[in-house]
Amino acid sequence: MKSLKQQLVFVGLCLLPALVLPLFGDAVGLLEYNRFAIAHGQLWRLVSQHWCHWSADHLFFDALAFAVLGLWAVRLDLKDTVLSLLISSVAISVGLYWLQPEMVVIRGLSGLDCALFGVVIVHVIRQAQQESDRFWYLVGWFALLSFIAKTAYELITHQTVFMDSVAAGIVALPLAHLIGLGVGSGVSVVMGKFAQKQTRAVMSCA
Repeated sequence: MKSLKQQLVFVGLCLLPALVLPLFGDAVGLLEYNRFAIAHGQLWRLVSQHWCHWSADHLFFDALAFAVLGLWAVRLDLKDTVLSLLISSVAISVGLYWLQPEMVVIRGLSGLDCALFGVVIVHVIRQAQQESDRFWYLVGWFALLSFIAKTAYELITHQTVFMDSVAAGIVALPLAHLIGLGVGSGVSVVMGKFAQKQTRAVMSCA
């Protein structure tokens, strides 16, 4: 997907549900992650919750991150981006359901934002390695390790690094962020190795 217009349309369509849902008021409650509703068979909430938000600010920052990272990721590799979003949209909610049973209601795109970050950072590191670009190689690894350290700290201490979550009236979900990062980076690594094998197979047949 080389055309900027196509990239904008793709990311816009991905964000459209999140932008439209606030117009329907209380209907958002039918789509948010609700542990009890999911236990009673409302499985669509596992996916739809990502496009639900608590406030205009919550939506703005989630959507901004998704737009920036989404455009970057799509420009790097559309297949990796789509596959990462599909897998992480389910994996994040399932992981939270089994590993954080105390979380009853959840909303937000931040986990998918982290999946996009995983796609971007793996491609940045891989490209820098292929081009022997030491600067971007180190920047990529620094960004990745910093993200992991930040999220691990939040997971262990139950406190956010850059803001007072209690004062802001929100609950951080570092586990969702780690799962998203793991899916996005994992998909990109696996797909990259698969592409390398295909290239070698073609070259060996030539």
